Amino acid sequence: MEQKNYLISMSVNSPVCYRIQDRETGTLIDVFDTYEEALAELNIYERDDKNNGDYTPDFYEIKPVY
Repeated sequence: MEQKNYLISMSVNSPVCYRIQDRETGTLIDVFDTYEEALAELNIYERDDKNNGDYTPDFYEIKPVY
């Protein structure tokens, strides 16, 4: 019987998830499967901060996790 070799390719450069963190300290705030989900939630965080009078520009950042 002939043996077949299959190569499963995974890109090392593809993030497995995205994290929202405090830009200054790197404190983890939340994790999402896609960049789009993380960005949508970041926008909600910033909106809520503005509504609460607690907004700091560029407080949050989205980082890919590899």
